[in-house]
Amino acid sequence: MIVTGFSPVLAQTFHGFPLIENYSPEEYNGSVQNWAFSEDSNGVLFLSNVQVIKKYDGVNWLPINVPNSRTYSIHSAADGRLYVGGVNEIGYLDAPTDSSTAIEQYYSLRYLIPDSIEFGRVFDVTSAGNDIYFQSNEILIRYDGSEVDYFEPSVRFSSTFNKDGVIYVREALEGIKEVTEDSLILIPRGDYFAEKNLISYLKVQNKDVFCAYNKCAEYRDNEFLELDMEVDSYLSEFYMDEAIVLQDESIVFATRLGGIVHTNSKGDILNIITEETGLISNTVYGVYEDRYGSVWAATINGLSRIDFGLPLRVFDERSGINEGIMSVSKYNDKLVFGSSTAVYHTDRSGSIQKFTMGGICSDLKVFSSKLFAACAERMYAYNGSDYDMISVPGTYKMALYDDPNMVVMSSSQGFYVGTLDGDQFEQLYAIENLSSVPTSLLVDAAKNVWVSTKIGVYRVVLEWEGDRVTGHTVEQYLVDQINISDDKRTNVTQLQGEPAFLTWGKGIQRFDEKTGSMYQEMNLPQMFTDTTRQYYFANEDAEGNIWLRSGGDYQGALKNEEGSYQVLEGPLKLVDYNQNNLIFTGDDDHVWYGTEQGAIRYSKNHNFDHTASYHTQINEVLVRNDSLINGGQTEEAPVLKYMNNELRFTYAAASYFAPEETEYRVKLSGFDEDWSIWSSEAQKDYTNIPEGSYSFAVQARNVFGVMSESEIFEFKILPPWYRTWWAYLLYSLTIAGILYTAYRIRVNQLLRVERIRNNIASDLHDEVSATLSSISYFAQAIQSDKVTGDKNRFVRLIADSAGDAKEKITDIVWAINPEHDDWTGFLSKCRRYASDLLESKNISYSLKITEHIPGKLDMQLRQHLWLIFKEMVTNAARHSEANNLDIIIKFKDGMFSLVVQDDGTGMDVDGVKKGNGLININKRAELIGAEVDLRTSEGFGTRWKLNVRV
Repeated sequence: MIVTGFSPVLAQTFHGFPLIENYSPEEYNGSVQNWAFSEDSNGVLFLSNVQVIKKYDGVNWLPINVPNSRTYSIHSAADGRLYVGGVNEIGYLDAPTDSSTAIEQYYSLRYLIPDSIEFGRVFDVTSAGNDIYFQSNEILIRYDGSEVDYFEPSVRFSSTFNKDGVIYVREALEGIKEVTEDSLILIPRGDYFAEKNLISYLKVQNKDVFCAYNKCAEYRDNEFLELDMEVDSYLSEFYMDEAIVLQDESIVFATRLGGIVHTNSKGDILNIITEETGLISNTVYGVYEDRYGSVWAATINGLSRIDFGLPLRVFDERSGINEGIMSVSKYNDKLVFGSSTAVYHTDRSGSIQKFTMGGICSDLKVFSSKLFAACAERMYAYNGSDYDMISVPGTYKMALYDDPNMVVMSSSQGFYVGTLDGDQFEQLYAIENLSSVPTSLLVDAAKNVWVSTKIGVYRVVLEWEGDRVTGHTVEQYLVDQINISDDKRTNVTQLQGEPAFLTWGKGIQRFDEKTGSMYQEMNLPQMFTDTTRQYYFANEDAEGNIWLRSGGDYQGALKNEEGSYQVLEGPLKLVDYNQNNLIFTGDDDHVWYGTEQGAIRYSKNHNFDHTASYHTQINEVLVRNDSLINGGQTEEAPVLKYMNNELRFTYAAASYFAPEETEYRVKLSGFDEDWSIWSSEAQKDYTNIPEGSYSFAVQARNVFGVMSESEIFEFKILPPWYRTWWAYLLYSLTIAGILYTAYRIRVNQLLRVERIRNNIASDLHDEVSATLSSISYFAQAIQSDKVTGDKNRFVRLIADSAGDAKEKITDIVWAINPEHDDWTGFLSKCRRYASDLLESKNISYSLKITEHIPGKLDMQLRQHLWLIFKEMVTNAARHSEANNLDIIIKFKDGMFSLVVQDDGTGMDVDGVKKGNGLININKRAELIGAEVDLRTSEGFGTRWKLNVRV
C-alpha cells in the first residue's frame, strides 16, 4: 500500500552552496557601491569603494582618502605597491609619511599628466614588468616608475589586460590592439571585438578566452572561435560584467542583474548565487579571488565573500531541502536523505525528489538491494517510484542481523527480530519491555545486538534453536557516566571492525567479550581519549579514517600507512551548526553531516590548504590614547620618556575565515614572564612600564588553529629624571657631601669637647689655681713658727679665698651646663649678678637688658660672654670708685651688643693694657669673634662696648 505523498522537486537542482559572508555598508562604513579588490604582499585586502579606498585587516575597515573621492580600480604590481585609478586621478598606496598612523597613504601621480587632459574614470589598472597601465575611456597611461607616456583612442578604450606579459587594449570600432613601445597595433582578427565590448580576458587551461557580455570565444591560430557553453543563455539574460578564473580552473561570472554564476572550465553551471540564495545584491560590478580561494564580490549594495575554495558545501532550502536531516543512505549510486518529515532522493545530475512521510525519518537502510525507511516509527519499502508501508509494530532504528534478510528493529514500542521478503515482514521474536527510544542500533560479529539509548546501552543476546529464537538475555552498560549535565546518552558505532561506544564521561569505550565488561579505547589520538569531552557521533570511511563530532566540534582521525591516526579539524571548524544529527561516510569522496537546517558536505579530496600562512599586523602603538607611532617597526627603536610608560597596542590578523574566532596572544619581553593566554581581544594595554628596552610581540591563531608568525615592535623607555645617570651622580655627590659633613660635624664635636676640656682646665687653672695656691700659702703661714702675731687674719683670708674659688667654680659649672643653653637664663643671670654686686657696693645703676633674644645660646659663647660681662662689671664695681653704673644689653639684626659704663675715676690706659682683666677680656672676645672697644681716661670714667654676631 502506497501511503506517501510523492512530490518531485525537479524545478530545483541538488547542488550545494559555498559558505557566503555578506558585509553591509554599515559594517565597512562606506558607500553601498564598490568596484574592485586587490591584496598587498601580506594578503591584506583593499577595496575600491565609491568614497574611499578601504583596507580590511581582519578586524577593522580602515579608510584611505583619495582626491575626488571616487575610485574604480586597484591593482597590486610587482614592485609591491597598490596602484589606484579614480576620477581624473591616478596614484599608488605606500607607507605613510605620518609616523602616527599605520594606514597606507595615497600618493598622486596626476602631476605627471598635463592639466589640460581630462581623462575621467579609470576603470582598469594592470601591469607588465615594471610598467603600470591606467586605462579610462579617454586615455591609456603608462607609468614606468618615474614618468608617464600615454595613448589616446580614436573613439574610446573599454578594456585593458595582460596576456603572457604583454598589454592589450580594446578600442571601440577597431578591436583589440597590442600596446608596443610607442604605438597600438591591431592583432590578427582583433576587429572581432570592434563592435563587441570586451568584458574579460581569461586564461582557462592554457586557452586564451575572450568574453563579451553574453558570449565567450577562444582565440586560437589568430582566429576567434565562439564557445558553446551552458552558461551562455544566463549571461545573455543577465549581462556579464566581469569574469575570473579560479585556482581550480573553474570560472566565476559576475553579472549586472543575475548575481554570480560559478561554472566549471567548460562553462557548465555549478552554482547560481543570487540574492535569493545568499548574495547581498544581484548587481555585481567586480569579483576577485584572494590567495585563500575566496571570491569577493563588489556589488551595488555592499560586499559578499563566497568561499568557493573551501571543501564545504551547504545543502538546505536553496537545494530543495528545507528541514533537518536525520538519516542518510546510498541507494543505486544515489544519495537518499531522511528528514524530519520526508525522504529525499537525489542523483548526480542534481535532480531531487521528495516523498512526504508524515514524521521523522530516523533511519535508512539497504537490505538485499532494497531500500527501507524508518519514518514516524513505521517501516517503509521503496518500490522504485514510491514507498510502501510494511506491517511492523514499531521501527525507529534498523540493522541487518544475518544475511540475506534477517533484521532487527528497535523503537519506543519494543525490540523485534524478523525476516524481510520484499515488502513483507515475518516477525520471529519480540522483546516488548525493551522500549527505550534508541539512538543507534548495531549487530557485531559475535551477534551481540547493541541498542544505545539516552541512558547507557543495552546488549541483547538472542538464544536460538535452529532457525527459531527461544529466548534472550539483556544487560545494560555505561549508566554510570559522570558529566556536568548528568547526560548518560550513548551512541554505538563500528570502528576498526568492532563496536565502539561514544559517551560523555568515559571517552570512547570498547567491549571485552571474555570479561563481559567495558574498557576505554586508548589507541586513538589523545583528543579522542579525553574523558571530559562529549562524543556524539563517529563513523569510519572505506579508507579507515574516522569522522567524529566531539566537544561541540567536528574532527577527523586520518589513518596513515603505519596504522596510526592524525587529527584533522581545519575546514571542519567552519561547520557552524549546533545540532548535528548524523555523520555519513558512505559517499566515496565525501563526508556528510546532517544538521537542523539540512546537510553539509565535506570533500575529502581537495586542494584547500587550511595551514596557509597569514599576516598579523601591529596597527597602532598609543601613548595615553594618543597615537605615537605606526605599527611597522622603524629602523631604530623609538625612545619614550618615562612619563609615556602607559601604552596600548592594537593589532589584527588578515585571516578572513570566521575572523571573530581569531585569537591573539602577546608578550612584552622584559616585562612579561611568558605569553598571555589566548584572547579574542585585538588590543593590549600596559601601564607603569619601568625604564628599559622592550620587545612587544603578538601572535594570532585563526579558526583553523594555525598560528601566525610573531609581529615584533621594539622600543625603549627612559628612566625618570631621578633615576638617570646624572641623578645617581648627584645622589652620590650628595651622599658623599652628607657623609663628609657628618664626619666634619663629628670631628668638630670631638674638637669642641676637647676645647671644652681645655677651656675647663684653663679656667680652673686661671681662675681657681691661684686662689687655691693662696689658700695653701695662708695655711702654711698659720702653721709656720716664723709668723707671729694674730694668725686669725690668715684664717679670714683662707675663708675669703675659698669663697672666691667656690664662686669661680660655680661660674664654670654654670657655663658648661647644657640646661642653660638659652638666652633667657643668661640675661637673667646677668641682671641678678649686676644688681647683687652693685647694691652691695652701694652704687647706683641702671640695667637696660633686652627681654628676648631668639635661638639657642652656644655653650662656649655663653661662657665667654658671661666671663667678659662679669669681668667688666666686677672691675667697675671694685676699682672705678663710681657712683653710677649703666649696663646695656641689646640684640638687633643678629648682632649682640654689651655696654658697661661708669662715672668713676677712669684708668690709665697703658697700665690697664698690661692688666690681666683686659687681657682676659680681649682674649675671650677674640675666641668668639667679638669686637671690644674700651674708652677710659683718668677722671672721666670708663666705657666698655662689645659687639658679636650670634
